[in-house]
Amino acid sequence: MMKAKENVDLPDFITNSGSTYFYICTKFVEGLSLKVIYFEANVLMTNLLGQSTIVNRVIKSCLLVFGEHTFLADLLLLSFHEFDAILGLE
Repeated sequence: MMKAKENVDLPDFITNSGSTYFYICTKFVEGLSLKVIYFEANVLMTNLLGQSTIVNRVIKSCLLVFGEHTFLADLLLLSFHEFDAILGLE
């Protein structure tokens, strides 16, 4: 489960990115006891600076909490460090 706490620096998130998948930075999940598995496909991710990487690890059904709202998401692990998470929320 990921939950933002009030009196700390809030994570950097992108929402409504137009991305097909949800991503989370590998540094953001270090030290958390989340089960990481290999994704069924390799996904080529390119950031706005033109840097590309292959993403192939996922945290399945991760519980995300935003205030009063909770939902499950499959989060692909991303090695870029510009953002903690990229979520395509509606």
